Amino acid sequence: MSQDKYVDRSAYDHLRFGGFHRTTNIWGEDRIVGEVPPIDTVSDVFYVPWENHGRWGIFDRAGRVVEAAVDRALPDGQLLQQVVESPVSYDNIAVKAIEGEYVYGGRFHPHFGHFLVEALPRYWQLARQPLENRKIVVHTNAHYNFFADFPFARSIFSVLDLRAESFIDFQVPVRLDKLEIPHVSLRPQAFAYEAYGELCRHIGRKLLAERSIDRNDKPVWLSKTKLKHGVSVFANELIVEDYLRKHDVDIVYPEELSFEDQLYLFSSRTTIAGTTGSAFHSAVFVENNPRIIMIDPVGFKNSNFSILDKLMKVESEHYFPSGTEMIQLDGFLRAVAFPEPEVVAEEILKTIRRVP
Repeated sequence: MSQDKYVDRSAYDHLRFGGFHRTTNIWGEDRIVGEVPPIDTVSDVFYVPWENHGRWGIFDRAGRVVEAAVDRALPDGQLLQQVVESPVSYDNIAVKAIEGEYVYGGRFHPHFGHFLVEALPRYWQLARQPLENRKIVVHTNAHYNFFADFPFARSIFSVLDLRAESFIDFQVPVRLDKLEIPHVSLRPQAFAYEAYGELCRHIGRKLLAERSIDRNDKPVWLSKTKLKHGVSVFANELIVEDYLRKHDVDIVYPEELSFEDQLYLFSSRTTIAGTTGSAFHSAVFVENNPRIIMIDPVGFKNSNFSILDKLMKVESEHYFPSGTEMIQLDGFLRAVAFPEPEVVAEEILKTIRRVP
């Protein structure tokens, strides 16, 4: 069911719009640290299958986690759904991987935004050289389905010449004689290498290679009003959406577009606005970036957006409508309500029409 069931105008009548402010504070860091990450090659290691918030990972013969294979976030290196201790010892593992060359592909995350900033950063070297006959070892509970159930992953991996059979996720602890581990080219809310931007542009060029890009000056609003779940949402966005539609702004629902069509949208439109969300990450895959305007639910922005801006060499515009209120909304990690949504919509429209 769409979010229109949550639009009770009287529920937010007490809120007062306190102004439209450019967001300058960020959560996390946004450093660009170099051109390419290092690649480690480790021997006599073992793989422990993924367990949500459990003990899993790549470990050396002594049972110590291999740090290069650990996913982290934020400058202090916060762990992502992982306890870095092994539930087994090397000598007690009976299964050994067959002879071959293996590359570590990290943890597959099925959410679009998390996939782009937590999984894809391991694959940066594939913009520079093919995988050839090497197999990619991954951690996931979705491996056997991600080529069928996650079209964005299928599109991205396919243009990197990867197929379902390119990946292995062992179901039991397994010993590996040798494993190549590319360090991540982006750590969420912390840093990125130029190689991540290079990888994304490589993917975008290949996905759009057969399409003629016709520039369109009509502005777009990326709407979340049809989402059933997600990270953040404005509960009364539908009021803003209706106002913008009446004033000649195209309303687009990203989840209804293929990944290729999302990239075409960002390549062809000159102005794209919306409430802050992972749909805007698609911009890093295109080379003719539009003007981007995001409405933040709180008075700071996630530094991932600043990192991607730096890789694209652009500056997206972030604004915060003062007077918002946090509310509870099933299916969303954070939900807020616009104060005086028609007034906010008018400010958004003025911003869209203003020449930067």
